[in-house]
Amino acid sequence: MPIHVVLLRRARAGRLELQLAPIRSSVHIPVAALLAHYTGGDVDAGLAELEAPAGALIDDLLWWTAALKAARASTS
Repeated sequence: MPIHVVLLRRARAGRLELQLAPIRSSVHIPVAALLAHYTGGDVDAGLAELEAPAGALIDDLLWWTAALKAARASTS
């Protein structure tokens, strides 16, 4: 069996053991915004474009929180 298949199976098993849930959305902070933060520049300008992805990420997290809480309560 190819090594990448073995590694993928191990990664999946590890995720299950850690009880991680898949999240579709992500937020990537631009390097320019980080540099502005550390140099005292205008951070708001670099982060304004992240409002929509951040909102989607928070919606995903809230959905998974509710779903997993209900699932775990029904198995207890």
